[in-house]
Amino acid sequence: MEDRLDKVEYLQNLLVARATGGEANDGHYQIIRQELLNSPVVSEMLPRWIKTNRNLSQFWEFIKAKYPSYAERRRFVWDAFNPILEFVESGLTHPAKKDN
Repeated sequence: MEDRLDKVEYLQNLLVARATGGEANDGHYQIIRQELLNSPVVSEMLPRWIKTNRNLSQFWEFIKAKYPSYAERRRFVWDAFNPILEFVESGLTHPAKKDN
């Protein structure tokens, strides 16, 4: 579980870095993104824009058009990842799967 938490946090950090003019490794982004997409539970929770932006250049085009400021971009990424991070940290069953 800790490995999954590390990957989700790292992906979030890569996205924040890219969205705010920092350095971000596109190869790492692509590998971690794919690993998380291959995780059935985490994949369900990932925002659609993670699924559609296959590399950091595509993400950059998406985010710069959506929000003009670094603060807005940072908040957007944090807000999108918060539910995933809370879920992974808790070790609980996915909320949609609780009644099953």
